[in-house]
Amino acid sequence: MWYPGPMLPGLLLLLALAAALGLTLLTLGLRGRQINNHPICRRCKFDLVGVYPGIERCPECGAELHTPRAIRPGARRRRRGVLVAAAAILLIGLGGGGAMGWALITGYNWYPHAPVALLETLARSASVQTQTGALNEIVARHAAGGVPDERLHRLAVEGLARQADAARPWAVGWGNAIEAAADTGLLSAEQLAGYLQRSIEFELDHAERVAPGEEVMVSVRFRPLRCGDNLKLVAIQSVTSLRIDGGPGELISVPRRSSFFINGPGTTSATSFPVTLDAPPGRHELVAVASADLTKVSGFVSPASPPATDTTVTAVLRRPFTILEGPFAGPVLVPDAGMASKIRGALSAGPLSITAEDESGVTLDGEVHGHGVPVNCAFEVLIRVDGLDYPWSMLVLSEGGAMSTGATGLIEAPVGRRVDLVFRASTQILRRHTKFESAWDGEIVIEDVPVVRSVVQDE
Repeated sequence: MWYPGPMLPGLLLLLALAAALGLTLLTLGLRGRQINNHPICRRCKFDLVGVYPGIERCPECGAELHTPRAIRPGARRRRRGVLVAAAAILLIGLGGGGAMGWALITGYNWYPHAPVALLETLARSASVQTQTGALNEIVARHAAGGVPDERLHRLAVEGLARQADAARPWAVGWGNAIEAAADTGLLSAEQLAGYLQRSIEFELDHAERVAPGEEVMVSVRFRPLRCGDNLKLVAIQSVTSLRIDGGPGELISVPRRSSFFINGPGTTSATSFPVTLDAPPGRHELVAVASADLTKVSGFVSPASPPATDTTVTAVLRRPFTILEGPFAGPVLVPDAGMASKIRGALSAGPLSITAEDESGVTLDGEVHGHGVPVNCAFEVLIRVDGLDYPWSMLVLSEGGAMSTGATGLIEAPVGRRVDLVFRASTQILRRHTKFESAWDGEIVIEDVPVVRSVVQDE
């Protein structure tokens, strides 16, 4: 779809001016030019030369000729050239306005009909949506052989410069053009490495108020932002250092590593681990050093066996926190029975899979999802079998946010074809895994979740 964005007021003004000019010319053309000074009946335009003023009524239509404005001086002839021009301008003004309105209402995609030169102009418009639409069309034409490599390479280089300017709004279409150029070998290894490095953002997250010597959960989040909407990466993230106020005391004895498969800018991954923040009361700063080995891939690749690394990006992350004088009551769970149905509607779970089974129990794999919950939630997720609850996973959701989490857990009981999933508010999870001031207190049950068997049970 074409998004005119900031150009829309200007286009509408031009079309309105064209329509006004067309109507003016239409009026002039229909009125015509005077070709003589004969008396003319105003009602039927009959030429009364030679008979007026000797008669009282028009011999053609019978109109009274001695009333005011009954006679018009001079016959007129329509201006055909002016009428042709009026029709053309009206077609542009009224037709163009109607076509634009129809396109905006129906979402018609004009880009395939635009010449490449116009698409390049639109790619540099003020609207990021227009930029993306035009660039995506250029990428599609390049894939079909309709745009030469040189043109795509020039746009990719321009996109790299735009990506490097952090103050400039980013249109994912530039990322798509850069990635298309990389996939066809038009970028150097250095250009690709720079693109991947600038596409990534790290974020340090932990509780903001901590009791002396309290163990808290620290997360280093990792997400692609200034990239194309189909960027696929294998990322091995490492947190190599964690210190309070940048001092000598290291809070982690070994680097914490996690492997992820990243699929587009909507993907967020995190390396999380508990640490004890032991420092004098007052304001402090947690300083982390994080890095990620990045490999661009064309499809899913297991992070367990990644290909050769394209580049590594490293960041020093800082986040303040306060150590209190004494014990911290911490965030609280707040009951609200009226929220239960809304929260239930925002939770879902896919089928669970039995991946192992022996005398110790059953290992269940699966995913739970939350989307658009009305309040903060910090849930322990349990599996209910024959009325007994078995701990399995956790799910933390911020108000209005979305999260999916995979889980694997051992259930020390026989499992049939269906189980119930219990989402139970947990103070421990609220304290250790969130920075919420409060979260909903209650319990949600998803009944009859299917269980499938992906392991063959020994006879």
